[in-house]
Amino acid sequence: MNAAAQLIAHRGLPKRFPENTLVGLEAAVAAGAQWLEIDLQLTAERVPILYHDDTADRVSGFPVSVLETRLSELQRFGAFCPQQFGARFRGIPISTLGQLVTRMNGWPGVRVFVEIKADSVQHFGAEVVHDRILADLSALLDRGSVAAIISKDLAILKSFRTSGWPIGWVLPAWDDSKERLAQEIQPDYLFVKQTRVPLDDKLVWQGRWDWAVYSVDEIEKAVFWRDRGWPFVETNVVDELIEHPRWTLADGAPLKSM
Repeated sequence: MNAAAQLIAHRGLPKRFPENTLVGLEAAVAAGAQWLEIDLQLTAERVPILYHDDTADRVSGFPVSVLETRLSELQRFGAFCPQQFGARFRGIPISTLGQLVTRMNGWPGVRVFVEIKADSVQHFGAEVVHDRILADLSALLDRGSVAAIISKDLAILKSFRTSGWPIGWVLPAWDDSKERLAQEIQPDYLFVKQTRVPLDDKLVWQGRWDWAVYSVDEIEKAVFWRDRGWPFVETNVVDELIEHPRWTLADGAPLKSM
């Protein structure tokens, strides 16, 4: 089994910059990341923004619902992650999907996993979320720069697959029922928390998908997953791992299955 693996920059460089911001994503690309992952929520007026939580207190220090607040109001506070960085990044704006798409058009060779949060799907409905996100993605010069639309929500994944996009399921658990769903859906990618994966390779599900394990921040664990043959390792510290002497970012195509 080929042990080549790719590193995915989880929300940019969240150990050094506020997560899901253009400044953090640009820093990850500058560090050599070729694969990024971002989160999407919709604001009250249905603007797709790079945001993980459905409430704004942790990222913006503003205790309101993201889904029920207009972007202009959220931007009064921005995306500075005060609990983590204090006031150091105050003034950094919340990034929209449209802004990211513009930036992606200037990042040749960089691919992005776009995670649609289930909160927005449940609040607005899969059809609304699909149409709003698709409207912004239509400005991409290279559609292939979106590695996949990923989510825990199966309805939104099915919607984007119908539109011809690659999809990835973020597994909410590891059990027989989820394996049956994976076999039924046959996504292009499966994302799984590293603590959920059985140690016995024979118990890892077989399928057409590429596996991605998250979040892996220690070089020893990153090397473990790489040497185990996993195609993708998602990390919060891509700048540290990509330059570590124990990590070699492999050339060539990713593995298609375990």
